[in-house]
Order: sequence, then C-alpha cells, then structure tokens
Amino acid sequence: VLPAIPVQVFAGHSHKRQNLTLDERATVFEPGNFFNTLGFASFDLPSPGDTQTAVNFELQNIDTNVQTMASIFEMSPVSFPTPEGYKFTQEVEVVRNELGLTTVLGCVKQFYGGAPLLDLYMSEIMTNFLLQPPKNSSQWFMQSSGSLRYEVYKGNFTVDDVYKVLPFRDHFFTVQNLKGDTLKNLLDTLNVNPFPPLLGARGPKHACHATQTCLPNQQAGTFAPTPLPPLYGSTNNNPVAEDTFDGVFATFDVPLVKQTLEGIVGHPVVVQPFRPELTDTIVMQKWAAASLGGPCSP
Repeated sequence: VLPAIPVQVFAGHSHKRQNLTLDERATVFEPGNFFNTLGFASFDLPSPGDTQTAVNFELQNIDTNVQTMASIFEMSPVSFPTPEGYKFTQEVEVVRNELGLTTVLGCVKQFYGGAPLLDLYMSEIMTNFLLQPPKNSSQWFMQSSGSLRYEVYKGNFTVDDVYKVLPFRDHFFTVQNLKGDTLKNLLDTLNVNPFPPLLGARGPKHACHATQTCLPNQQAGTFAPTPLPPLYGSTNNNPVAEDTFDGVFATFDVPLVKQTLEGIVGHPVVVQPFRPELTDTIVMQKWAAASLGGPCSP
C-alpha cells in the first residue's frame, strides 16, 4: 500500500468527532458515536501512474436528525418517513409495550447530560437508593462515567429511558475498611491515568472533542457541546482522610479498581458482593419510581 495508494481509515471507540491527516494520501476519520453522527468520506483516486499528487479527502460530520437527513435527499421532513418506516416503527412499539419498556416511572423536570447527569447519578440516585441506609456516610461509591450511555430528557421518564442511560445492568461489589485518603488517591489516580488497554474501557460518550461532549439539542435538532464529566465519579469526591469507608464499585470497574487499590495500599484486597439483588439499572428505576412524582401532567 505504502507510499502511493490512498488510505482512508475509519476509527472509533474514543467517541469523538475528529479527523487526522497522516500524510498527503492518508487520513483517519472518526464520526462521533451512537448514531449521533453520520460520517461522509470521499476522495478522488489519482491518475494511473501518479504517485506524487496530494489526495483531497472530503470529510463531513452530519447530525442524524430528521431535518438534516431529509435535506440531504432533497425532501421535506414531513415526507421523509416511508410507509415501510412507519410499519417498522409500529412493530417496534408493539414489542416495547410487550416488554414493559413504555411504562412511565415519573416526570423529569429538566434535561440532564454530561457532568450534571453524573452529579445527579452520584448525589441523588446512588446515595439514596444504593447505599444503605440512604446517605450512609461510611459507604463510598465510585463508577466510570462511561457507564452512563445516554441523557435524561425533560418529560415522562420510562423504563426504556432507564435502559438507554444504563444498559449494562452492572452489579455491585465492595472492598471494606478503606481509609478516606486511599479512596481519594484511587479516584484521582483513575481520573489522571485511566484504564490500561488490557482491562478495557467504556469510553466517554458523545464526545465532540477533548473537552466537550455532543448532546442533542432538541429545539435546534442538532448536537450542542456541553462539558464532559470526569472519567470516574463518586458519591464523595473528598472523603475525610482518616475516616474508614466501605468502597462500593460496579462490576465493570472492579478489575481496574482492585489493581489500582493494591498498588496504593501495597497488599491484596478482598472484593465481596454488595447488595447482589441490585444492578445499576434497577437502582435508577427505584429512584425514578420514588422521586419523580408520577407521569407528567397532560
């Protein structure tokens, strides 16, 4: 292939809208994630025998909303859905109803996304509905913000919405008798030196670029930037150094947490199940049913 054949690389997993020119005939393109973006890439092939001329790569990030998609096909948003599309939508709705996904758990008064959603998740949802008793000051919870895969929108909040936000159904585990300074060290370490490749990662979601996340702007029908949350959040970002806590962690984070903790304390740590009847998805459902006050008024 090298050095003359043009190369267009399509990348992913960092969840960013970004591109990188490698040389005059090679570029890398990452068009967002979660179908918030339709990536368009095009380039002209050089003439036979031409190994020198730079190749012009055209790269576009297209917001995947009805208005934008209809305009691409020179159609109006009203006429864009097809009869086949309507039929498929109806079939999907039948299955959603059968699975109980359309059950309304409550009414959300405002939009939550990015850092505000993580704050809500830690300060209200996990503090009040995972830790026992609620607001237990001797229990400390931490989870990767990448586990929150979608936003919470104003209006009726359904079971389906819970699974959009927390689709992985992670269980919980605890490491007991950890000092506050150890937990602060753990949180700071993971936010500065994130996941080794061998342990995997849930990348930050909807990232437009390094410091902002792409969130749908329902009014404009486009994706608007909002501050990214940290890689890891907790129910207490500044635990008292000399106090003793039971650290609680989600399934996906346990391997990295265990490895990092053992590096901090200098000896093996014991990981035990914590409230095995619960998952993060169930906890959010409990929060919604108890805190959101029923369906929105018509």
